[in-house]
Amino acid sequence: MTDFDELLEEVLNILDSGPKTYQEIVEHLLQVGLLDEDDQDHEDLIEVLEDSAEIWCSLHGFYNRYDHMVDGVYLTHRLSEKEITSGTVSLYPDFLGLDVDLDEFIFEHEANLEVVPSDDPFDIDRPNEGILKGPSGWLSSYSAGDLIGIQRVGSSFRISSPKTASSGEAERASFAEVVERIIENHDGIGFGLSELLLRTLCDYPALFRTPVPPLSELISGLGLETRGHWFGRRGEKWVTPGEKVDEIRKKQIFGEYGFNNCCISAFEKVMRAWQDWKVENKSDIDKSAFLKALSHGAVADGLIGYISGPLFQVFNGPSFGEFIDSFTSVNRPEVASAYYVRAMLKEVAGDALGAEQDLHSALRFDPNFEPAVLELAYYEADRGNYGAYLSRLQRCDPELVSPDLEFAYSLYPRVASVERNDPCPCGSGRKYKACCLNGPKLSEHALRAWLMYRISRWMLKPHVRTVFATSMRTFENITDADPEPYISFVLDAVMFEAGGIDDYLEHRHDLLSEHDLNLVQRLAESKRALYEIVEVARGETMVLRDVLTGDVTVVSEFLGSLDAQVGGYLLGRVIESDEGAILVGESLSVDLVHRRSLLDLLVDEYDSMDLIIWLANTLTPPQLVNFDGDEIVLCKARIGIRNPNAETLYAKLDSHFERTEDDTWSVMKTTSRGDEMSGGWMRIEDGELIVETNSVQRLDWILGELEKAIGEFEVIERSQQSLEEARANTSVPDQEMWPEDVREQVRQAVDKRIDEMEDKWLTESIPALGGLSPRQALDDPTRKQDLLRLLNEFEREEQKFNETADSTGRVGGGFKTARLRAKLGL
Repeated sequence: MTDFDELLEEVLNILDSGPKTYQEIVEHLLQVGLLDEDDQDHEDLIEVLEDSAEIWCSLHGFYNRYDHMVDGVYLTHRLSEKEITSGTVSLYPDFLGLDVDLDEFIFEHEANLEVVPSDDPFDIDRPNEGILKGPSGWLSSYSAGDLIGIQRVGSSFRISSPKTASSGEAERASFAEVVERIIENHDGIGFGLSELLLRTLCDYPALFRTPVPPLSELISGLGLETRGHWFGRRGEKWVTPGEKVDEIRKKQIFGEYGFNNCCISAFEKVMRAWQDWKVENKSDIDKSAFLKALSHGAVADGLIGYISGPLFQVFNGPSFGEFIDSFTSVNRPEVASAYYVRAMLKEVAGDALGAEQDLHSALRFDPNFEPAVLELAYYEADRGNYGAYLSRLQRCDPELVSPDLEFAYSLYPRVASVERNDPCPCGSGRKYKACCLNGPKLSEHALRAWLMYRISRWMLKPHVRTVFATSMRTFENITDADPEPYISFVLDAVMFEAGGIDDYLEHRHDLLSEHDLNLVQRLAESKRALYEIVEVARGETMVLRDVLTGDVTVVSEFLGSLDAQVGGYLLGRVIESDEGAILVGESLSVDLVHRRSLLDLLVDEYDSMDLIIWLANTLTPPQLVNFDGDEIVLCKARIGIRNPNAETLYAKLDSHFERTEDDTWSVMKTTSRGDEMSGGWMRIEDGELIVETNSVQRLDWILGELEKAIGEFEVIERSQQSLEEARANTSVPDQEMWPEDVREQVRQAVDKRIDEMEDKWLTESIPALGGLSPRQALDDPTRKQDLLRLLNEFEREEQKFNETADSTGRVGGGFKTARLRAKLGL
């Protein structure tokens, strides 16, 4: 069971006895050990409370179990003549909100009833709409205006015919109160009746237990208006959730495609035509004006990006395809844009051949319609037609396709300068025009690189790139490191671990050559592994050992072998090719300190996000902590001394704390390893007691110990600052101004202290050595190489420091690697 599930189960147990506040839930979880006392944010708990449909929070701040809230709830609906005649009952709006946690409606003693879902389940502005359908005549005993009731009992439902119903004044009054708070918290976005019902039940669980008027009637008179299936305050500006999503999506599209005012105007004309056709069934749309707007600038591309977003399924049905089809009969150049949009719809649906045909149709009407020219270039690439691919790219805006052109030229660099009648650069002896002009013979290496580039390019298409964009946001949220050097690796993780290659193969299968199909399938089956670099032949090969399996592989690698270091670690993929074993995709050098965490990841089932989070964490500077594991924060408190008798105060402090010669008291504490150490310091200054320590937790602890020693006291001021803030506020004398004899004394003192720390380090547990100390690792055949690599890393860092120290004259440094080797007998 995952941590989320374990935490959710315990929270549900807590709420079993009734609604609880957030603080009550936290206190219970701390008692049972499911929350960390040092974690003030409780992010895991917040995730459970916010993401679980099994828990609801009232607007008064009480959390309740959803199944408890709705168990026994009785809702009614007033039947219409049409419903009675058709034998169906509309679930909207009066019966919404009772089945959120259930997969299906099950009716007690009514097995012949079924719920038919909405025809348009993806429409965000028509949530959960459906009908309750029964056998012929099952409503024949009702008359128009009669009430029919549904009551939830456990996980099933009962149908009944309430003869009478109360006025529902308590429910109506509660609705009025909750409506006000919902509107206040929704920031101009409408709400649904199901939310209103559940928020009300969360605050007032005793309501709706007996028949009352339908929900739709109870909200009348509350000053609300409807839009679709949503409610907002009459006379105020508000939007439906769908309109809000649409507004955000459009802003993203306008920015992404560089729309100016005229582009936005043209885009809105296209969207209005679509709405007129879909909602109002208009057939007299001005096709010429529509096509002109669709052909304007990047409007067609923007439309594809728009309908490829979160609401794509709303559009990706016969209706939108039919809408675009209605414009392809126009015989004018602008119709190219309609064929282009239709091609992209077919591409998303997996019909690559149909999309390719529509792209060709677009160019028959307008040979210079650039979006279609560019898309056909990518189709030529997937067919392996290098010459045709390059030719189409050269017809596009150079600034737009410069990365594609640059990569294409790198595959066959001499093509750009070869004339038609020159000897072919492939070495065949024939003229270029008769040999490789239209189909250059790329090397096996170039063919692999080209295929990987095409798959990467596919991953960035509008209807595919959502996963990549989400992955990059996750990466950037975790680390402050510059994301630019890691974009390729994140894309590679999405390509392999997130199924990007499988998606590419599914959509482009019909275009690929047998060679490319075989290679794609081998790529899809490959596994990422951590390799130790055993041997290197510069510019030729590397010998790699799989750290998990011990398997040794010789890979042909030109570029990677130039900088590879024996003993280093490489995260990558190896596949067999005609040239032997080769590395494919993006490889990543891994520092020894991160080997253990990476291996822990690789031995379990992991996905692309796990890998990306691991990478981001390796780039995040480690948090400095004290021996208690607390984040280091310089804390200070000023204490007002109530007892002016200095001798009495000194005596009390001396009885509990250790005083030094300079009248400073050290607050000693025992570490988890049983060692005695100072947890903070106190001194008397200007009639006040000053307390200083290096964490918020320790300051609280010291103040508690101080109260035991001297009784109650007043904290006049309490302050804290991070190490970065302390450095910024501290003025350090320029070492170059020190006299040489002083600098030498400092050097000797620093070197002596480092020597002592080295001795201590040699006997401490080191995570990078699997928890062994360096001396233990030296005697362990499985860890000796790790120790040597760690010393090599120390040596490189020492060299970097010495290079800068020589130029600045600084005094100080870190461990002396040569001295460590000598102490270890190496």
